Amino acid sequence: MKISRKKAIFTIACAVFILPIVAFSSHKDTIWVDCDANGKEDGSSKHPYEKISDAMDEADSGDEIRVRDGEYHENVKIKSGVKLKGSGKYETIIKAKHHDKPAVTMKHGSKISEVTVKNGESGIKVESDGKATIEDCLIKRNDRDGIEIEKGSTLETRRVLVYESIIKENGRAGINSKKRRVDIAKNQIYENKSDGIRLASGTSAWINNNMVRDNKGSGLVATIDFSDIWIKDNQFRDSDREGLEISSYGNPGKINIQKSKIWQNSRYGIARVSRNTSVTMDYWNKNLTYNGLPNQVANNVLGQISGNIFVLN
Repeated sequence: MKISRKKAIFTIACAVFILPIVAFSSHKDTIWVDCDANGKEDGSSKHPYEKISDAMDEADSGDEIRVRDGEYHENVKIKSGVKLKGSGKYETIIKAKHHDKPAVTMKHGSKISEVTVKNGESGIKVESDGKATIEDCLIKRNDRDGIEIEKGSTLETRRVLVYESIIKENGRAGINSKKRRVDIAKNQIYENKSDGIRLASGTSAWINNNMVRDNKGSGLVATIDFSDIWIKDNQFRDSDREGLEISSYGNPGKINIQKSKIWQNSRYGIARVSRNTSVTMDYWNKNLTYNGLPNQVANNVLGQISGNIFVLN
């Protein structure tokens, strides 16, 4: 089929006109924030917004909000698909304005990095079914949990990643997750007034290379039932209770512990807590395993690995 010269020129012209529009529509913006801003505010590097919330109002999915050093008295809600990045976890500080609300709330596809988060009801709350990333943050001195993760899907596409962060001195647990897919890696979790990490039944989790120490409860509290949890290359030490407190109601699940140091805890290194009389030692041997590289469990006050401790509700 022949195409006339005029038609060909028209087609090319349309393509030239349309392509820049398509390219522009997929552009991802960077929006700037500076607590010392004054005068014109348009989110540019030269004229940043004074408040994170103003930048968030303008942000769309795919945008990144860059926050300069300073202290921001706000409760921040990060929109779906938006990244919030500070100037360093000791330089950029989000201090909750309303202490009865989370300092930061995260929706699906959001990310926060390089900031301090403090003085909220909880430090960071991840909403249900929201994939989220928390990286290189300092989360401290919140009234309840440092990080609160609501119940959601255990699919990889809905994973919550907590990575290379410091989570300390919170009023309850460092990290408290309902049933969810969570990956917790390379964090320091210490001096929280309850447990270091709490995982609900049904959780799918990868816990790797964390230092969990000096918490007022146990280092990690988890329930086997319907869970799939892998714990490798961590330290759980100097807890006021157990290094690890593992509970079961007798339903199938899997927790595997490898290459971890569990020592100097005030009760057991690993406590096996049965919540139902049907839970036997055969159950524990099948569902709580130590396959792979060996652990170092030592110097715990009541013993290294407990027998079958029945605590019936």
